[in-house]
This record gives sequence, C-alpha cells and structure tokens, in this order.
Amino acid sequence: MENEKQKTKETKEPEQETTKTTWKKVESEIFKFTDIGDEIEGKLISVSDSQTHDNKVYQLEVGEKNFTVFSTKVLETVMNNIKVGEDVKIVFKGTKPNPKKGQNDTKLFDVFTR
Repeated sequence: MENEKQKTKETKEPEQETTKTTWKKVESEIFKFTDIGDEIEGKLISVSDSQTHDNKVYQLEVGEKNFTVFSTKVLETVMNNIKVGEDVKIVFKGTKPNPKKGQNDTKLFDVFTR
C-alpha cells in the first residue's frame, strides 16, 4: 500500500506556478495647446463627454503615458471621424476671432490619422 502511495506521489504532475501580474499605476496628464505648433501624437483610447462643459474629452496613449485632451467645437468636428484604437496626431494651428462677440477666440487644429 505504501508503494502505491509513493508511486502516486511520484507520478503526480507538479503544480503549475501561478504567474504574478505586475501592476502599473495609470496616470493621465492634461495636454494643453498653448503655442502654435503644439502637437500630440498617440493612440485614441477613449472618448467621453465632459462633466463640466459641452465638449468631448479624449484620452490618448502616448508611449507609456496617457494624456487627456479637452476638445473644442472645431476639434470635436474633426475628431468625430477618428475611431477609438486609431493613431492620431493633433496639431495646434493658432486662433481666429470668434464670430460671437464676447467669446474666446476659436482654436484651429490639423488632425491626422494613419
């Protein structure tokens, strides 16, 4: 009987090691377009509605970092053509006077995808 127990122990397959997942803290920095030529390039990972403004909020993955880009109406119009998962490049081209009196200048952008 003891030999049978020993055989069972010997033929029993070794338990598989469980792999530990390494967790990384996910942080998102706010990207602001301030100077003409400012640009951001990365993968669009999410689009959501702003909780404080009537704009969209875009999350871009740039290398190991995530960036939050707050939209303007002009940028939102172009970004509606970009799907989550696509690579996108947004370039700030400058401003022009807003036709509505008392409003901030309209920010202008070029948007590229591949």
